[in-house]
Amino acid sequence: MTYNFRSRYEATTQASKWLQQQLDDYKIQVEKSEDARLAYERQNHIWEIDEKQDITTQKLGDLNKELTDAQGDRMKKESRLSAGLRGRC
Repeated sequence: MTYNFRSRYEATTQASKWLQQQLDDYKIQVEKSEDARLAYERQNHIWEIDEKQDITTQKLGDLNKELTDAQGDRMKKESRLSAGLRGRC
């Protein structure tokens, strides 16, 4: 029973070390990719939108959706009104 436990423990330890190495390799790859992305952005004059601009963009998107919804609602009501007036004539 002790041998079985020790064997499982060693297998788990080896798997843990392997996974940690994989994780470290992925971290390095992510850092290199991030550096390359930043270099590309600098080279091509691509600038990130700051938080204030992002909020403004979101508000404009929300207002645009509200306008579209209101226009659709208005068209439905105009159609109903027009249909009701035609029915009376």
